[in-house]
Amino acid sequence: MSSANCDDIINDIKEYQSNKVIRTDSDKSNTQNDRENDRKEKVVNFRQNQILEMMKANQNITTKELAKRLSKSVATINRDIEYLKKHNLIERANGMKYGKWIVK
Repeated sequence: MSSANCDDIINDIKEYQSNKVIRTDSDKSNTQNDRENDRKEKVVNFRQNQILEMMKANQNITTKELAKRLSKSVATINRDIEYLKKHNLIERANGMKYGKWIVK
């Protein structure tokens, strides 16, 4: 390596060090907020995605039908539905008995 290249590298390092950003308390709180937002991100597992697809295909599908088709218990399907509702991916319109699923 030539001395000119070494000098360029040294100058780049000095410039980098002089431009270094010092992390403040507000930056730390922003990082914390980023982590919380990541946790709030809509993450859907394979079974929940299948439920969404079945609801798109048949808005009147029941939890019993979903459980039977997916070979899961009704309680498991209800937990998945609550998760999907909580993350604002689905909603139930016009009541439980005669209503329909709205996939957002």
